[in-house]
Amino acid sequence: METMLSPESWLFYTNNSEYCCGFIQTYNFSDKGKKHQNTFEKFREDINKPTIQKVLLAAPSNIAYEMVFVEGGSFIMGRIPGQSEEYRNAANPAHKVTLSSYYIGKYEVTIDLWKSVMGSIPTCLGHELPKKGTSKKAVTGVTWDDAIKFCNKLSDKEGLKRAYKISGDQVTCDWNANGYRLPTEAEWEYAARGGKKSKNFKYSGYNSPEDVAKSEQEGPEYYPQIGAQPPNELGIYDMTGGMDEWCWDFFALYSSFDQVNPKGPSVGIWHIVRGHRPNTDRFYDFNAYFGMCHGLRLVRSKK
Repeated sequence: METMLSPESWLFYTNNSEYCCGFIQTYNFSDKGKKHQNTFEKFREDINKPTIQKVLLAAPSNIAYEMVFVEGGSFIMGRIPGQSEEYRNAANPAHKVTLSSYYIGKYEVTIDLWKSVMGSIPTCLGHELPKKGTSKKAVTGVTWDDAIKFCNKLSDKEGLKRAYKISGDQVTCDWNANGYRLPTEAEWEYAARGGKKSKNFKYSGYNSPEDVAKSEQEGPEYYPQIGAQPPNELGIYDMTGGMDEWCWDFFALYSSFDQVNPKGPSVGIWHIVRGHRPNTDRFYDFNAYFGMCHGLRLVRSKK
């Protein structure tokens, strides 16, 4: 079965780059070592400077992406009383979801893995690439569009059937393919909660935000190290406290009805972004947005 999407690229600006920013948030920028809060007006000043570059680096000859098996089951998806208030409306109502088994990345996609597949690294907003340890650093500045292309190229390299068919601005997903794909929002939340081994933590494996690694770092250390904190109940790392991770789904408000293997609406404007926040919190961005903390984690269907 295939699902057809017709994403719209909302372009905010172009600046010597093949990528465009499509959404405005409030950021923290580093200015000569001094951290300051960046408002919309400051952002308008910053976009007059080059912000994205393609960096060509020697790629490792081997490809390895470690995955964790997630046994299917049912769970209550959405906001639970006592959890985050900031995104409470988007995470309501809580509803029952049943998922089939699947595999999900033990870690987020790293710089080394990305460059081995794509041949270049997206670098965002002037942050310097780390000089070493890139096999343990999560790639950032990734758009949803490029995440889709990455999945297909990695599938090709490993001799797997592509999950995605790209035709112009339309993306089709073959859910029966054995290749790599982005998680659905439900798959992401179920894995973050610990699946059948869940202990009902607020964060992925933790209850206190102090226990979660901070992903906002400056300079060369902007690229967070994967696996810096203990894993959750399933042995998965950094689902909160790491990157904002792209999901397949278009954003839509939840339904109160029970669902089986939900994949989100067939059309929309924004794609879901998860991570960096409590397990139930939802956020979204345009498919062409290259946020400072936007990365990815991969999934494969179990067949």
